[in-house]
Amino acid sequence: MPIAFPILLCSIILDQHPCILISFDVTCKRESPLTLHYRLFEGTHVLDNVATSGKQTSGSMTRKEMIVDLMGPTQVENLGGK
Repeated sequence: MPIAFPILLCSIILDQHPCILISFDVTCKRESPLTLHYRLFEGTHVLDNVATSGKQTSGSMTRKEMIVDLMGPTQVENLGGK
């Protein structure tokens, strides 16, 4: 699974600051894209890394509820539960 993040990052920087290029700079194609091994997306740790952006809260939360929500399940377990 190739990742185009470095190319995206470079294009954003160059769009915002075109004067950083000098006459000796040339565009080139990278030999190999960044790839991620499929095993990174398997197992129990995946749920700790994946979050839904559409998660909605019901009403207001207390300060402790916000901290627990931001910490995630692994960090809460390390503290001894909720």
